[in-house]
Amino acid sequence: MDIKSGEEVGNRNPLSLFELSGAVVSSVMGHVEKEVWALPGPVLQGILPLLNIYYLERIEEIAVKKGLSTEPIWCRLWFDIMKTRPSRLENIKCWRKKFLETFFSNVLRGILDVSSHQRLSDPCFLPLLYTSRHITELTIYNMLEGVSELMAEHNQRVLENLAVSLRTLTFRHLLSSSLSTRRQLNLFLHRLIHHGAVNYLSMYSWPDPDPALLALILKMSAGIWNPAEASSVTGMVGSEGTRPVGITSLKTVSRFRSVSTLEVFSIPLSRNTCQMLGNLLSSWVSLEKLILTLNGLGPGIFSILSGLRILSQRSDYCLRVVRISDMFAHVPCMNLVHSFLSAVPLLRVLLVSFDLKTAAEWNRLEEDMGSSSLVEKIPETYLEHLEIRFPREPLQTSLLVPVLKASGSLQSLSLDSVAISCPQEVWLLLQALKEYNPKLKKLSFHDVNLSGHSKEVLFLLQNPILQEINFSFCRLFENCTAELLTEMITAMKKNSSLTTLKLPGNRLGNHRLIALADIFAEDSSSSISHLDVSSNCIKPDGLLEFAKKLESYTAERRERFKFTKLCLYQNWLDQDAITAQEALSRLKAMCSVVSDAWDSSQAFADYISVM
Repeated sequence: MDIKSGEEVGNRNPLSLFELSGAVVSSVMGHVEKEVWALPGPVLQGILPLLNIYYLERIEEIAVKKGLSTEPIWCRLWFDIMKTRPSRLENIKCWRKKFLETFFSNVLRGILDVSSHQRLSDPCFLPLLYTSRHITELTIYNMLEGVSELMAEHNQRVLENLAVSLRTLTFRHLLSSSLSTRRQLNLFLHRLIHHGAVNYLSMYSWPDPDPALLALILKMSAGIWNPAEASSVTGMVGSEGTRPVGITSLKTVSRFRSVSTLEVFSIPLSRNTCQMLGNLLSSWVSLEKLILTLNGLGPGIFSILSGLRILSQRSDYCLRVVRISDMFAHVPCMNLVHSFLSAVPLLRVLLVSFDLKTAAEWNRLEEDMGSSSLVEKIPETYLEHLEIRFPREPLQTSLLVPVLKASGSLQSLSLDSVAISCPQEVWLLLQALKEYNPKLKKLSFHDVNLSGHSKEVLFLLQNPILQEINFSFCRLFENCTAELLTEMITAMKKNSSLTTLKLPGNRLGNHRLIALADIFAEDSSSSISHLDVSSNCIKPDGLLEFAKKLESYTAERRERFKFTKLCLYQNWLDQDAITAQEALSRLKAMCSVVSDAWDSSQAFADYISVM
């Protein structure tokens, strides 16, 4: 049945007897709750949409036992009350959890009035207290108003519930705060991290960080607490001219439980702050993931590396994931990869990503030290996933091959925005992958000019081990002849291990897309189930011919036809809406199709290059 709120039911005229009875029952649930739980499933199903959020949550277990789902009701409540659409990228597994967590956060911040909707208010329940036991993720904003509210005496039980349920704590857009608020934050973090269950702490978007506040959050996340600092909150703060900060004080403070993941996003970290963070990292044995993004690290990266080297000497350290992403690279990417793997050989995942290089600093380093001395020897590693985004650096296989040789467990490799100085570099890379990385399943090239490397591309498409290949914006078909395209399709038809092929931004065009359909012909042993042809100048008529060709192959291969997903983002499907709709309808009958409404007029320059 359609889900209706109490107001919707009351505004209908006339009311059905069932709806009238249901509205009465929902208004007196405090007295008849147990009797309602005992109602038959079909009757209970009609009452559920009329309950307020507290009784709707309380009845969840009973509803499941009776074969009923409350998910559609929580979804409708979200759109009726929150009045926002979730992000398209967000995968919502449980609307009940999402609603209750957002409700808690909005009430805490004072941006949602529970008296504004009859299904949010009930005299028998305190909103924060009742929902706090469901909260696994919490975000604190601006001037830490939420901390002040949660530390108030009347919310003591709320804080106790959060200490049990909360796993992820995030700070966003923080502003400078008063000394009294920092004292509250000190006790707040001591309760939720040191004596609670928070294991993931992240800080987002803080353009001008308060040194005292930043030091406090980092220190508490690492399990460091001095009770005396609950009064002063100054123990690890020094003048910028954030003397070194916290270098000697760690010997005198108490150590408590620390978080396992630290994420710092878009927050400038000064050299002193990096030195403090490196000092914390040196004994942060429970840390499993370190994620630093857009922090302007500069030479401060060496302080972090120094701390990680000391940490790796501990037999019980847990660090397995490091993600460093910044605007400017202070040293060449491959040198940094060598340094991280040398410092922390037990890493499983390493991401090093930079957009631009500071050439003057690189030249000075090479002049002072010589490029060879910047490369550290790599011991045998346990690396499984490696991703490098180069700031348009040339591919230096002489530095990358030792990494591959030391990483026999590598399963995924991604190279982004690297410049290829000579064809031999790509061939040496592929030979190294074949020789040293037999477990490699995923290989990705992004924004790498492969237009002159047809032999190497064919070599990859024939690889009997790779399961996923990504050539995104690699100009793959810029100089592609009909003969080469045929060779590529033949290679894919014979490859039964490849399941995912991503070709976004490669100037595929209509006729090459239609030719790609032959991958799924009757004589093919291809196992490709996911094909991405986004941003490829595909027009509706070409997509329709592709769909018709696939239909014929579907009929021929039947149960052997494994194609399940097609990505079509940012193609020229707006040029003929009727033809595009027919093509999409045919495709959706065979597989899952993801697309978007995109204005193709913005891509006119690329269109000219394909003509």
